[in-house]
Amino acid sequence: MFRGHLVEQKLAWKGLTLALAILACQLTLILAVSAAWAHLRGIPAGYASLYGGGVYLIPQLLFSLFTLSRKLGPGSAGWVLWDFCVGAGIKLVSTVALFVTVLLYVEVEHLPLYVTYALSLFFQWVITIVLNNRY
Repeated sequence: MFRGHLVEQKLAWKGLTLALAILACQLTLILAVSAAWAHLRGIPAGYASLYGGGVYLIPQLLFSLFTLSRKLGPGSAGWVLWDFCVGAGIKLVSTVALFVTVLLYVEVEHLPLYVTYALSLFFQWVITIVLNNRY
């Protein structure tokens, strides 16, 4: 019984480590892309790119925090599935809310905003595949 608890803790730690590594890589990507936009098209494009990255990163952070907050135990498979479904809903609603907020209340260049968001979304899969084989 004690050994099973250690295995569950190790799996939880592995999930948290992977989530934090993905978020750190995403933040690095967003900052690099924003710096490139600022250099190529000016400071307003860099800020728009940061907004696009934030629209991606904040919901992803909320999703990660929500799904990894439950303590695992025997018979918790259903709760893990529940957490992922609710976390996905939180991510969807917060993404829409952030897009609406940015587009209504902030004057931004649309191309850098959407390109950075799309790159972040695409590289989430690439980073996850690469890091999942590593950790």
